[in-house]
Amino acid sequence: MTRISIITTTFNTESTIERTMRSTLSQEGNFELEYIITEGGSTDRTVEIIKSFNDPRIKLLDARKTNVSQGINLGLRSATGDMLAFLN
Repeated sequence: MTRISIITTTFNTESTIERTMRSTLSQEGNFELEYIITEGGSTDRTVEIIKSFNDPRIKLLDARKTNVSQGINLGLRSATGDMLAFLN
């Protein structure tokens, strides 16, 4: 089965992260989904929202002290999928 890794970087995305995650995790097909979220040290409810999903397909990575490009690269390095995508 094909594995698809989707990477999203976040920093204070409280207003959009839940909708983004619901949309990503609701995708269905003949594939296995790995959803990697690199988190840049948000001070709002972003991390709380991400953790509330409690979904084994989600891999939350600490990306404090990085910029967006470094966060994307961190996600890409940890991805195990046959196909990779970046969703911002």
